[in-house]
Amino acid sequence: MNKLVVPFLVIVLVLIGAGFFMWREAEPDEADHLLEGLTVSEGEMKYHDEGQYYTIDISYPDHTSLAGSADKKARDTMETFLMGDIAAFKQNINVENISGPEKEMLDSMGRKYAYDAKYKLYEDQNGKLISYEYDIYIDTGGAHPNFFFNTFTFDTAGNEVTLADLFVKDTDYLQRISSIALAEVRTQLAERLGEDASNVIFEDGLVPREDNFIDFVIDDDALVIFIEPYQAAAYAASTFEVRIPLSRFGDMLRPEWQ
Repeated sequence: MNKLVVPFLVIVLVLIGAGFFMWREAEPDEADHLLEGLTVSEGEMKYHDEGQYYTIDISYPDHTSLAGSADKKARDTMETFLMGDIAAFKQNINVENISGPEKEMLDSMGRKYAYDAKYKLYEDQNGKLISYEYDIYIDTGGAHPNFFFNTFTFDTAGNEVTLADLFVKDTDYLQRISSIALAEVRTQLAERLGEDASNVIFEDGLVPREDNFIDFVIDDDALVIFIEPYQAAAYAASTFEVRIPLSRFGDMLRPEWQ
């Protein structure tokens, strides 16, 4: 063999080996996820489960913008929730024991119960918080499907940040949010109905309680509240999104988030 060929082949083999190693390193480590899915696009995972009478489809992040262990911590928080929701959905439809009239109904309609979740990422203007909002669609055979929100907000260490964590202790931030949300929902509903909607709003769903505003994200310089069907109005009124500039909270907002 030509003496020049041998070194050339060695170099080629080394490059091939290095390329293979780099490709292996770039592959997502599925074992790093609590919820085992497949990568469907850059940075996004997909979980799919299907049986004779149900289907489950969930999109969730392969990674976040957080560094190191903070990324894993945030992902674990979201995936733990999703796994619990999957289990609750299967228990609710009693997936192992569908029979009798229920089975006949599903067979005759060619219908399956469904759980579908998709997410959207939000980031604050200062790079201190990231938020994820999940749109969750569930069909368990009722008069209509149900639609829910679930949100997560994380600091740079991967710790989940609650609504109360955003504000100085003992300030009346809930009353401020409640007043703005009620006015905004009233305006949005009037636009949808073409008339005053004050008498069809479920005001109890907007009173100053933490659980009424639990679904929130921080988007750039605003607090965004998501309101589910039935919370503030009838199902037909759909959902509401209330955007409140953080500047409207003044000194109520904790200094680290300003």
